[in-house]
Amino acid sequence: MTGRTARAGKAVILLTLLGTVFLTGCLTGRKLDRQVAKVYSHRIPPVASSKHGQSTVTVTSPMRFNTKAISSSAAHTSRVLPLIFYWQMDYTNTCILNPAIAVNEFTNAFRSYARRSLDRQLNGRELRLSIEKAPHGFAIDDMSHMVWCIAYYGWERVTLVPQTQHMVVAYTVLDSGSVVKQGEIMLENKEHDRRLGYFESWKKATTTYLARYNHDIAEMARDCVGQLEATLR
Repeated sequence: MTGRTARAGKAVILLTLLGTVFLTGCLTGRKLDRQVAKVYSHRIPPVASSKHGQSTVTVTSPMRFNTKAISSSAAHTSRVLPLIFYWQMDYTNTCILNPAIAVNEFTNAFRSYARRSLDRQLNGRELRLSIEKAPHGFAIDDMSHMVWCIAYYGWERVTLVPQTQHMVVAYTVLDSGSVVKQGEIMLENKEHDRRLGYFESWKKATTTYLARYNHDIAEMARDCVGQLEATLR
């Protein structure tokens, strides 16, 4: 092997290492899970105890999560374009939230909104809700680029992509144990993709997203109360 060929080989190896460090970045599934846990104070938000006596509203869900973990995240590379002077990589961290977060947030918000008028409409009848489907995940997509020419220059386009699943709630109204009304309600998921700012950290973006996610689940609960009020008139 000539000296020039050896130097070229070393340059390719060095470029590969630099590209790998740059393109994969510092975000991993484990770090993302730690940040999500931090936002939720390392516990799944509980259902608040009722200050107004026994509630006639029961909320359950058939959705399952294998562990008691707050979230489960994993990273994967969807596309790699390793050329001599240009690299591109799509690097995605997908986070699946424990569905209990959505169920408990929904339950707390629903009971709060229901006290204003729906409870009067029920007039002692029992309302059973089952959350059949709910958004409970998001992804941080990092499209990274690097140009190599003597020195290397890189840039990234990072986007937070929420799960677009609408919430579906089945309801049953019982009077003295007998079913008097039942049906299903679909609640629109209004979350959308958001590109991170140039100097915005993934931690800040994750915290901001989860605050919005909790707010959107509460809004779905309010919408559900409104639809039930119209149905039960």
